[in-house]
Amino acid sequence: MHQVGSVDAAIRAKQAGVDVIIAQGVEAGGHVAGHVSTMVLLPRVVDAVAPVLVLAAGGIADARGLAAALCLGADGVAIGTRFLATPEANAHPVYKARLVAANEEDTVRTVLFGNGWPNAPHRTLRTPFVGEWLDRESEIQDSRPGETIIGRTVIAGAEIPIQRFVSMPPNVYATGDTESMALLAGQSAGLVDKVRPAADILREAVNGAERLIRELSAKVDQNAGTHAAVPPTASLKKM
Repeated sequence: MHQVGSVDAAIRAKQAGVDVIIAQGVEAGGHVAGHVSTMVLLPRVVDAVAPVLVLAAGGIADARGLAAALCLGADGVAIGTRFLATPEANAHPVYKARLVAANEEDTVRTVLFGNGWPNAPHRTLRTPFVGEWLDRESEIQDSRPGETIIGRTVIAGAEIPIQRFVSMPPNVYATGDTESMALLAGQSAGLVDKVRPAADILREAVNGAERLIRELSAKVDQNAGTHAAVPPTASLKKM
């Protein structure tokens, strides 16, 4: 499984023998390689790599997004941001609260959190810390071994320090200045209104998408029948 942000990258992935390709739109959270929205990128990738399985990522958080992705040719979706705001997610409470409070315009694509991963674009919440440094991204792309420690966390049982500008979102064990850490999130944050169980989110997305597709199919059939019953000349006279 490999995630891509362009058609060229998708074709290379297919040539390399990848089984599943994730077409990630620029509105996605976390590290983002491309510049094209999911709506445009997804069908292009589907056409370019068929019959390889394709998943859609970026801007998808509910039944409507799932249904749209399937209609655009995806075999499924990869959802990240929505599942951060769940009791099961290991994200810090401050991280979850910021995500719930955010709208679709409260994220930014940047290279700010490049300590350890320089010049790698990513989408994160626009916090006061991000706003302060956004115009100075180039200053922190070089190796900075003496960078300020802004907190600590525990990963795999080991306590580790968190340096400023590290692309490591705060987990539940993080302490210190969590609001200045990388609160990675996509534009679908605007669709996240509260913390909800992951099972509920998944169930509603799948059931809702199925219902929407059935309703749309019925509308299409109904409209097709109506149009078929009206002679073309009669339609033109009404215009």
